[in-house]
Amino acid sequence: IDISTSDLRFLLLTAEGYVYQLYNQTNIDNLNLELVTLAGDNEWVSSGIPISDVKEIYTGTYNGAMVTGNGNVYIVGAARPYYYQYAMLLDNISNVVSFSFGYDHIVTVKNDGSIWTTGYNDNCQLGIGNRNWIRNCAIQIYSDADVKQVDIGEYSYAILKGDTTVSTWGNILEYQYGYTAGEPKTKPMHVVDMNGDILTDVDMIKIGNNNALALRNGMVWSWGSNTYNILGRGSFEALNKAAPVRT
Repeated sequence: IDISTSDLRFLLLTAEGYVYQLYNQTNIDNLNLELVTLAGDNEWVSSGIPISDVKEIYTGTYNGAMVTGNGNVYIVGAARPYYYQYAMLLDNISNVVSFSFGYDHIVTVKNDGSIWTTGYNDNCQLGIGNRNWIRNCAIQIYSDADVKQVDIGEYSYAILKGDTTVSTWGNILEYQYGYTAGEPKTKPMHVVDMNGDILTDVDMIKIGNNNALALRNGMVWSWGSNTYNILGRGSFEALNKAAPVRT
């Protein structure tokens, strides 16, 4: 038995491997716990067959993911503005070791270290080089086997690699050193320090939509947008290079 919950979705995994859900989304206001069934001939119709043999469940704001005993991945509530209440198979991905959820998209890391995305893509958040949204499969966007951590904001990503450097893409690039306005935000860029050197010795990362934090040698570093002085620098000035948080 397991429970996974977010602001707008609740999943309950039973000992028998079935999943029940509760959700509250635009155009769908359901306050009854219901058994998750597989999608039928299209994503809008239930096949009437419950998803079974589920071993793991995960939830994001608008979406959820379920991993079955054979390693297959199924999603519900995949991508704004399309709210799927029935489980759809991601037909080209398995052996997933971690999930990260954005506002309306999902990032998965496989056991070979490759990173795959699926979902809505209005801000190029999938990292696939265009604004096309993906609904029933995942697209590989990164293949480096030396990925230690992936974190995801609403429309931004950060990757911590084994060499202790950090790369980001998505909306945060608008506030990052080296980015040229108007360029696609789908190419990962290294984070640099105030001297313009690649930031190293990072132990952990956490990213918002337009800003990020890194734990480095016991100190917190920040960069990006700085509304309400959330970077902890004593001012409202945005930073395009990582700097230590003032204490």
